[in-house]
Amino acid sequence: MASTKVGHTLAKGLGINVNYRNDATENLSRGESVISSASGDNYIEHEVTVGDWWRAHRPTIPWAKSYVRSLFPFLDWITRYNTTWLSGDLIAGKLSLS
Repeated sequence: MASTKVGHTLAKGLGINVNYRNDATENLSRGESVISSASGDNYIEHEVTVGDWWRAHRPTIPWAKSYVRSLFPFLDWITRYNTTWLSGDLIAGKLSLS
């Protein structure tokens, strides 16, 4: 209760209207928005929550697989690697380091 009073006092000092939801519905007679009341069209827009945003932007499994493959490109060809090439690749790698 005390935190609510402090919050309301702080909001009032900053010029924030904490009752903006109530004020908006009192001015409208049928639940329409201010702009659409002139044209006669009804449109009610809901407030987007963090949960709504996250559900719309969460990564999918195909996206995650694609991302991991972009980080580690050898994952695409490592299962088809011919192990007889390993000694030659090791020698070539050793020669390129010296």
